[in-house]
Amino acid sequence: MPSNDGDDPARPEFPLLSGHASKDACGLGLIADLQGRRNRRVLDMALLSLDRLAHRGAVGADGKTGDGTGVMTEIPWRLLREYFPSLPDPASRSLALGTFFLPLDRATAKPAFLSIEGELRRSSLELLHWRRVPVRSRVLGALGRQGLPAIYQAIVAATQPLSAEDLERRLYLARRRIEKAVRGQDGAVVSLSGSTTVYKGMVPRTALADFYPDLRHPLFETRAALFHQRFSTNTSPSWRLAQPFRLLAHNGEINTLRGNAYWMRARESELASPELGADLPEILPLLDESASDSAMLDQTFELLLRAGRSPEHALAMMIPEAPSAQHGEQRRAFFDFHATLLEPWDGPAALVFFDRDRAGAALDRNGLRPLRFWRSSDGYLILGSETGIADLLPGDRVVERGRLGPGEQLVVELDSGRLWRDLELKNGLALLRPWRRWLAEDVAELDDLPEPPPAAGAGPAGPDLPRLQKAFGFSVELVERILEPMLRDGKPPVGSMGNDAPLAVLSRQPQLPYSYFKQRFAQVTNPPIDPLRERGA
Repeated sequence: MPSNDGDDPARPEFPLLSGHASKDACGLGLIADLQGRRNRRVLDMALLSLDRLAHRGAVGADGKTGDGTGVMTEIPWRLLREYFPSLPDPASRSLALGTFFLPLDRATAKPAFLSIEGELRRSSLELLHWRRVPVRSRVLGALGRQGLPAIYQAIVAATQPLSAEDLERRLYLARRRIEKAVRGQDGAVVSLSGSTTVYKGMVPRTALADFYPDLRHPLFETRAALFHQRFSTNTSPSWRLAQPFRLLAHNGEINTLRGNAYWMRARESELASPELGADLPEILPLLDESASDSAMLDQTFELLLRAGRSPEHALAMMIPEAPSAQHGEQRRAFFDFHATLLEPWDGPAALVFFDRDRAGAALDRNGLRPLRFWRSSDGYLILGSETGIADLLPGDRVVERGRLGPGEQLVVELDSGRLWRDLELKNGLALLRPWRRWLAEDVAELDDLPEPPPAAGAGPAGPDLPRLQKAFGFSVELVERILEPMLRDGKPPVGSMGNDAPLAVLSRQPQLPYSYFKQRFAQVTNPPIDPLRERGA
């Protein structure tokens, strides 16, 4: 086994992008082999892409500590068999790999080890091996070393054969129990899956593979790899909040985050799932509200998948497309139906995901975070937030290039090599269930409700109207700029985020109830810079 802090191997020099301008948005992407080949090249291209996203990540005061960088790949079983020759074939037994951040001191970490092992047994999962992941801590900056955990992998197996989907569901429930158990023991679960694993941390922005020697091992092979370079905005950088998370990596800000979290908390008492069954109460609370917006997005996405939905179904629920008359009634019915179940996770957002044999990407309905893709003649898909990574493929091998539009998805099915476009995905979802009939049966339209009886003395007009409006807090600006355009033309209200009106709670004048509440936005600017900068590239 390599040492945890040995000499660096020869490291290839990867050129960085020539520009050095900082952008307040993370960088991310996906590399996939469309012919389903497990190979080393996919990971090499992902690592090179990370190096070329160095300008996207923030750096600490020590000049070496990044906000977070990482990759998600398939589990490198060939590499692990080098350490554990007796490891059974994953095809013959339901195997999985967990990665954990634990305290450096072994005695301090002992309660976390016991909790992990106990919860695995409780979930009918057998612990086969512990492995201390080799690292080179000397490449870290001072800030990165202060929070450096001990990094362990656990190889586990189900006590009876399970389908891939059932295994992931069992691992999900086990991981949620483990998270509760180790929360007070300075432990964190990085990943626990039968298909994927994550290598991440607060490492220098171009040195992930220098820190993790595994990532340079010739036996590390994968069919797909996600990569992410973090620019922290709403939370302080930490090892556990580096991305990718368990299923996805995210670039952007969820501006509706507080509302999303509150609504998820509110519906916990009403949740039911045949797939999760009686174990569902044990995973509550659904969201860790101390985490970042990306982490909570990942937690919601994972819940929907483990409850039986496909990735494209879950993403369409969480990040719906903007309504359009061109989409047809069935497609519109899909989104109208799901609007009654889940609120949009709205904001400028781009994300990539990887779950078992499906990997892909999605863009928010405003389209303010670019996602470009390239497909090569030898069967590779490259998708990223930058055009600078496109020359991973020589120009004469690029057979298709494009970009995701607002609200669109792109999914690759690794087992078959099929690339699913947005139109195919959304049309398939529209035909999946009788959404329109369900809406007609269970949803009441306001236009169909009977008119209320007229109230006695209703309808003040004339000189009394302005006086009553003022008495009840209706300002001239509210009436003329907001209410009248809504009532007369059906226009949505337009206002400024830079509202400098005094706080309602400090006013001596009557105020409308909603004046006491403010929407909480991410503390960064969100101009449409990226689409303009990359137009025509």
